[in-house]
Amino acid sequence: MSGSNLEFLKKHARAGRLLLMGGSSAIDRGIRRAQVLLDSGKRPSLWSHAGVCEGRRADGFGWLIESDFEVGRGNLRSGVQESRLDKYADAKVWPNLAVLDLGLSPAQTRRVLSAGLELLSRGTRYALAGLLKTGVAILKKKLDQDAPRDSTFCSSFVREVFLEAGVDLVPGVAVRHTTPE
Repeated sequence: MSGSNLEFLKKHARAGRLLLMGGSSAIDRGIRRAQVLLDSGKRPSLWSHAGVCEGRRADGFGWLIESDFEVGRGNLRSGVQESRLDKYADAKVWPNLAVLDLGLSPAQTRRVLSAGLELLSRGTRYALAGLLKTGVAILKKKLDQDAPRDSTFCSSFVREVFLEAGVDLVPGVAVRHTTPE
């Protein structure tokens, strides 16, 4: 990717598009390494986080809906939330970015964004234990087994909202075991 992360996001992040990020923090590297068994070459994933682009708002910034666990600057943000895309502007912190245009119709885009905002309005928590359970499911090769819950992590959130638009990103894998990879 040439240019800055922010230039890339300004150019490609449109409402309803899937945003994949690969971070450089210890937690992000751990998530990327945990997906090694999903790659035929046993390489770590490029991706540690996912979200759904909302588009540009009146403030002039692009926004996304994501499920994240964030500690910093004297506060804790946990669960489904809206964030400005410039959160991912630093290429040293977020060296890998991809924006996927799945060719959604305007009606499908509305359903994806509406589903995300519904989870946000319900105060859907971040599923920290869900990450661990997904890691175990990868090891046991039981990614097709699911259990309902009222919390979600980033990639299961993305999968859930795209299902509302009739798009199954990973058929055969339980929603709650969807990884960024």
